[in-house]
Amino acid sequence: MLKNRVVVITGGAGLIGQEFVKAIIEENGIAIIADINKELGKEVKETLSKELKTKNIDFVQLDITSKESLNKCIEYLDSKYRRIDALVNNAYPRNKNYARHFFDVEYEDFVETWRLF
Repeated sequence: MLKNRVVVITGGAGLIGQEFVKAIIEENGIAIIADINKELGKEVKETLSKELKTKNIDFVQLDITSKESLNKCIEYLDSKYRRIDALVNNAYPRNKNYARHFFDVEYEDFVETWRLF
């Protein structure tokens, strides 16, 4: 279904993102891990490439809250693949209170997160 399709996964180095990568590779697509964490992103790329025995996983650093970072990501993908066929918008910005228990999230935390967009 995804044969040779370039699919970008924002937050691709995270646990959910990695599952998207696996699903894309299973369908013969090209999975692009787009993540803010360069070290983790490269590590996940190498680990999944070995585990899934594929060369169809790539990494590009991306901060979804930065227009400059987004433009660099698009430029890289355009120069290497000449296209983006699909996007999985899996990332979200984290504020200083990230990972609080659901019932401990304050209204201000919620609003701050959405202001980053």
